Amino acid sequence: MKNNKINLIKFNMDKSIQVKKREVDQGIIVDDKEGFIARNGAFVEFLPDKIFGFIKSTKEKTQAAYIVRENAPDPLEFNKESLYGPEFTPDDLIYKEDEFFTRSTSEIELKGSNAPDMVQKAMVYAVLGEVVAILILVLAVGVPEVLKRFTGG
Repeated sequence: MKNNKINLIKFNMDKSIQVKKREVDQGIIVDDKEGFIARNGAFVEFLPDKIFGFIKSTKEKTQAAYIVRENAPDPLEFNKESLYGPEFTPDDLIYKEDEFFTRSTSEIELKGSNAPDMVQKAMVYAVLGEVVAILILVLAVGVPEVLKRFTGG
């Protein structure tokens, strides 16, 4: 009896992706040294494009697949409900972005953004250090020169 083959989209630890045709044996997708559970909820469809996406695939070429991670036996499952809820529109996204911006702005205001930050303080200390160094040089070189002229030496 011939086993069914299905696409396995595998995310590896080295951040590479492999797309392989693998056999499904009694609900287990068998890869080289690993096995993955073929759950119904994790079943996905994809359209493989050609030449790095320049040639789009047609709907007739839709293929079945499971998306897995290396060293994890459970495939990735995508919920039908979105992150923001069942009904989500572009206007909702704009509202969420505005809300995020407002929160971050208010947090900055609560921290007292008028106070100088660390970079500003470091620049002030550097300028003060340079002023002190110039004063020391002026005193070390200039005072003996002035004393020579007034004492006639």
